[in-house]
Amino acid sequence: MLNTFNFIAIWLPRIFFGGVFVLALLAYWKIRKGSEFKKFTLRGLVIISVIFKFFYAALLTIGQYFIWKADPFAHLLLSDSLSALPKQVTGGLPLFNGQFGYFIYYSLSHFWLDAVWSVILAFVFWFILKGLQKYQSRFFYQGETEIGLIAALVVGWPNLLLFVPLVFLSVVLVAIYRLVFLKESYTTLGWPLLLAVILTFLAAHFFGAAIGLQSWRIY
Repeated sequence: MLNTFNFIAIWLPRIFFGGVFVLALLAYWKIRKGSEFKKFTLRGLVIISVIFKFFYAALLTIGQYFIWKADPFAHLLLSDSLSALPKQVTGGLPLFNGQFGYFIYYSLSHFWLDAVWSVILAFVFWFILKGLQKYQSRFFYQGETEIGLIAALVVGWPNLLLFVPLVFLSVVLVAIYRLVFLKESYTTLGWPLLLAVILTFLAAHFFGAAIGLQSWRIY
C-alpha cells in the first residue's frame, strides 16, 4: 500500500499539471495564430487546477490516515492530541485538542497549507500581471494574464521562488530570438511565461537540492 501511495503522490500531480501545461500551451498557440480568444477555456484550466490542488491535499490526507492505521506503532498517532502543547504552537484551536488532534494538525500543516499557499501566491502573481497590463498593455496579448495564472498554479510552491526570476530571464531569451530570427523589436509575456515553466522544473530538478529549495516548503 505504501508503494502505491508513494507512486500516486509523486506522479499524479506531475501528470495532471503536465496535461494542464500542454493544454494551456495549445490554447495560447491557437490564440496567437488568430483563433477567437475564449476566456472560458483558460479560466477552465485555472478552475480545475485550483480544484486539483485541494483534491490532492485530501488524497494525501486519506492516504496518510490509512498508512498510519496499518502501522502497529504509527496508528497510535491517530488518537493522539496536542492538548499538552502550548497555545502558541496550536493556535489554541480546540480542533487539535481532541481525538485525531495530531493527525489533523499534521495533515493541515503538511498537505493543506501547501495547497492554500500555492493558490494564494498564484493569484497574487496574477493580480501583479493585471496591474502591469493596465499600465503597460503593450507587453500583453489576449489571454496572457490567464496564462500567467495557470503557469503559477502549475509550478506551485516553492518552485515559484525560481519561476518569478526565470520569467524575466525568459523575456530576455524570447526577445533576443524574436529580434534575431523574426526581426521583431518587442515581445509580450505569453511565450516567456510558458518557457519559464519549463526552465523552472529543469532548475528545480538539477539545482533544487543545491540551493535548498525544499527547505521553503510549508510544514
